[in-house]
Amino acid sequence: MRIHRLIRILMKIEQDGKVKARDMAQALEVSCRTIYRDIDVLCEAGYPIITATGQNGGISFIEGYKLKLDQTDDILRTLIANLYTMPEQEKLINALESGMSLKYTGMDRLSEGRQKIIIDQKSWWDEASTEIDLQPIIKALFLQQKLRIYYTGSDGEKSERIIAPYGLVLKYTTWYLVAYCYTRNDIRTFNCSRICHIALLEESYSIPNDFALKDYWSLSVKAFKESRNEKEYYPVEIKVHKSFAEIFRSYDIIGLKQAGDSIVAMVDLHRKEYAINEIRVFLGYGQILYPEEMKQAAKEILVRSLKMYDTNPVPRYMDT
Repeated sequence: MRIHRLIRILMKIEQDGKVKARDMAQALEVSCRTIYRDIDVLCEAGYPIITATGQNGGISFIEGYKLKLDQTDDILRTLIANLYTMPEQEKLINALESGMSLKYTGMDRLSEGRQKIIIDQKSWWDEASTEIDLQPIIKALFLQQKLRIYYTGSDGEKSERIIAPYGLVLKYTTWYLVAYCYTRNDIRTFNCSRICHIALLEESYSIPNDFALKDYWSLSVKAFKESRNEKEYYPVEIKVHKSFAEIFRSYDIIGLKQAGDSIVAMVDLHRKEYAINEIRVFLGYGQILYPEEMKQAAKEILVRSLKMYDTNPVPRYMDT
């Protein structure tokens, strides 16, 4: 993704002061021509980058310039650079990238009173909402500074943790923070909605060179599925018109999102055998999207139902 490369170019110039185009191209595994095209894009975006030829030449910022780590467009870039999402979130990434060209005034400084990203994880019909402030996490990722968080586990246990953020993950409709936890001395995954308080610390950290967020998340998802399979876990994705959203209220909802005038929910129906019968409830209201075997089961149910109307029996009337 090009946006990742642009970020790395900016950070490399910031760290080294002056960089040769060929060295940058080799590090990013692209051509020198690509590097110069990226430099043109960054200049158009307002970054004061100069290039000089010769033995002592290279790519650098104008003298005295430093990256403004708190400006809005850099925060958005950081979010994308550290975000790993599943394939269905591609539209979100595109939307965030489109937002790179937006310029904001009077919002250059990051503060708790000026949230720029709000994540509301409650369903559409719930009156109360839970807002997640991602700003401190994004800033910690950009500056690579540790965080102190107060966290409530799934069992209700509250704890104080010192962590080093490694990346943000959006899974379906839920945000997760992958971080090294100094309390547990291991990499852990935190549900952002369960983080009660965040404090940015002065102490810095480095993400290990052999850590890849995508690989870590893939293994985490696999481990989660294996553990849930032992506990009778069977997710089914269902889409209904938003006017029928109440139908989900009595089910175990894994995730929920709006798609135009529709509500798409991932529902845990626990067992395949149970799910085959339970999807009948939804067929008059919407569509089964996942898994494929449930889509096929829904089709067979509907075909059998339609066959009841294929014949036109002669009505019989009782003699009087």
